[in-house]
Amino acid sequence: MNKEQKTRIILLCTLVLALIVLLLLAAAVVDALNPDKPVSDDPRGDTLDVKNISGMNLREAVDLLSSVGIKYEIVRTDSRLPNRVEKIEYEGSEGDGYISVNVGTTVKLYANEVSSDKVIYLTFDDGPTRDNTFDILDMLDHYGIKASFFVLGNRIEEFSDRIEDTVLRGHALGCHSFSHNLDRGDENYIYASVDTMLGEIEKYEKSLRNVLGDKADGIKKLFRFPGGSNSRINGDEALEYIARIRERGYGIYDWSALTGDAEGNGDAQSMLSTLKSSLERAKNANDPLIVLLHDKGTTKEALSDILDYLVGEGYYFDTVDNAHEYVFAE
Repeated sequence: MNKEQKTRIILLCTLVLALIVLLLLAAAVVDALNPDKPVSDDPRGDTLDVKNISGMNLREAVDLLSSVGIKYEIVRTDSRLPNRVEKIEYEGSEGDGYISVNVGTTVKLYANEVSSDKVIYLTFDDGPTRDNTFDILDMLDHYGIKASFFVLGNRIEEFSDRIEDTVLRGHALGCHSFSHNLDRGDENYIYASVDTMLGEIEKYEKSLRNVLGDKADGIKKLFRFPGGSNSRINGDEALEYIARIRERGYGIYDWSALTGDAEGNGDAQSMLSTLKSSLERAKNANDPLIVLLHDKGTTKEALSDILDYLVGEGYYFDTVDNAHEYVFAE
């Protein structure tokens, strides 16, 4: 082999090595720019980093662990909160929103795994209120129940302590418009146009941030149409409202069961009778069991009887952000 051939071989090897280095660098850049990547190997090769699954929906947690090859074990608890990872035990360490799990070990997921027909979602509209919100929250705490509160934006700052307490106690908070103005003759009628409704949502968001500050960023975006998604609008118009609200990142929830408290069912037995029949209809239709209640005095007075009945029937309670969206107009 002459000198010229040796030079060509050395040059070729150098080019191949340079190409390999460039490919590795490109792969590293793509990996770094992928914020949705669920897992990355620890540089030491003995741990896996995965999003912290504590508090996550059980199925989502299991799917996440399975996708990256981390073994898991579900440990049954007696919590009233179903299908939610209450705590985790594992070999490893915890970081900023992530856990580092030692490879080859098992993560224990403590949760109460419950079938969907025994999960119920209590929702309270039109709050917060001066006389009822705290009492309702105390009663839910007594039973170990989490619920969802669809609040009015124009009450958030006036009753900021109730909003803060609702979030602190682990309940879900949703938007029920800013003003709830259903007067068709009023210039501020919330269903005057899609843009009018979006303006209501924007004002709600502003009030929520005024009270919660940066904590508002952690509030899941949930929305309930005043009167329901098909009460003032329907057809293509309703679908446009729904699409535009979803574009803002909101999940939308009507209800499949009710107590009649909005219509004036003023005693516990009447509310219970209405609830039983509406739950039966929802089950027959395979709908999620989302119960409409209101932040009002008559509801508060009947609530312990309602909860006694539901607990006695073996229901477990969760917040609607863990339910599939349920929209009349679709």
